[in-house]
Amino acid sequence: MDFDKKLEHETLSADLLEYPTNLFNSLFNRLGLDIKPNIIIASIVTYSENHDMVFKKVTMVSNYYGNLDGELVDMKLKYPVRNPDRDEMLLKGITDILEKQKNVIIENYNYSIFRLAKTDKPHRGNQCEYKVVIVELPKNNNALYNNTIKSINYWYFNSSHNFIDEKLVQNGQIVLESYINNTDKIRFYEVFNNISLLKYEGAENQGKILFNFKDSTELQSKILLEQPVELTNYRAIRKLLEISKNEMYLLSDGVKVLGFGKPLDSDDKNTSQVVVRFSQHGKWVLENPIAKPIMSVVYGVPFLPRFSISKNDFESTYRNHFGEDAQLVWEFVVEAQSQNHGTMLVITDGAKEEAERLSSQSFKLKSQELFSKNYIYDCSSIDGALLFDPKGVCHAIGVILDGQADQGIGNIARGARYNSALKYINGVKDKYKCLIVIISEDGMIDIKTNQDVDC
Repeated sequence: MDFDKKLEHETLSADLLEYPTNLFNSLFNRLGLDIKPNIIIASIVTYSENHDMVFKKVTMVSNYYGNLDGELVDMKLKYPVRNPDRDEMLLKGITDILEKQKNVIIENYNYSIFRLAKTDKPHRGNQCEYKVVIVELPKNNNALYNNTIKSINYWYFNSSHNFIDEKLVQNGQIVLESYINNTDKIRFYEVFNNISLLKYEGAENQGKILFNFKDSTELQSKILLEQPVELTNYRAIRKLLEISKNEMYLLSDGVKVLGFGKPLDSDDKNTSQVVVRFSQHGKWVLENPIAKPIMSVVYGVPFLPRFSISKNDFESTYRNHFGEDAQLVWEFVVEAQSQNHGTMLVITDGAKEEAERLSSQSFKLKSQELFSKNYIYDCSSIDGALLFDPKGVCHAIGVILDGQADQGIGNIARGARYNSALKYINGVKDKYKCLIVIISEDGMIDIKTNQDVDC
């Protein structure tokens, strides 16, 4: 039985939460986000009174707020039954009820609510029962995120195993078309995917193309080709991209590459310029030169770009977790970002004990007080993490982390380093406070603490 039929015919229970929860977890994994959506499924019994809809009883299951078991409401929440926006009224009604009955605020500056599926049937007399599925999601200003969420706002759950990728690709195409002037109906998404797969003399693609520039007013310099090259001439474009590895950009009008040049340095955040930057085999990024990455694409499937954490955010997280100043450790993090293959910094108030316990799978330091930021790059060149206490004293290097695997902890879309960090925190969370800085090959940073594995 598909989900819609189960929703219509089965009694509300926690079992119904499994499918939409797994689906949204999968969606966010594919987007590259660490988000745990809160799914709420509610049955609402209403009756009509003087052409108004009155909410009488609510039954609710949720994987965060808990359950309401057929509680009588009779709160005289009236919504005109003749209003064409009945679905929105039902959603407003259930959120009002939750705020009053469960003392939760459903919609604030952090969250939005989206109706995903609904079924209704006669109950008794002039009463009706409505069932809704709503999901609580963090707000995000990214165009790919918002387009993807909007596209499933009124979507009846689809069982196709390719549905998520299809939706992501569809919305990736929409996002791309909204940023690049397309006067010749070129299929940009397909073009950039094809270019990203080509090598030049064995080397992976690392060039970039600038779009939407205004003649020479936004360029420091330019050199034009006598015969511009069509964007669909993949091999010629791939060869020209070798010119744009460093400071130069290929310049395109959205149909052809006109030449190459260098854009002006500008603080104008309203610029319409966008860049397609190729990085590694099958990978490319759409970015605004000022506002940073908009969308990352890996082998044809788009993801949200990950941003490096700011110093202020890091220091705030560190101080809240350990009650210590983070300045020294932040200097270590900055140095570690330059490590080409990525690394991990493990900070725990059990560093001394853990260095001893893991001594057979690490290099324990004898003179910890002599360790400074000047050692970070070289010491992180070997496999394994660096182990610090909250004051920034290094106790061991090359630490191969162990840990405890647990269902629901980890992200199959992320690499071994990321999942190893979560498994380690899960293993020590009952003994020590722990914060792990996970630095990927591209210098992006993830911060994980005990709270990330508390279930």
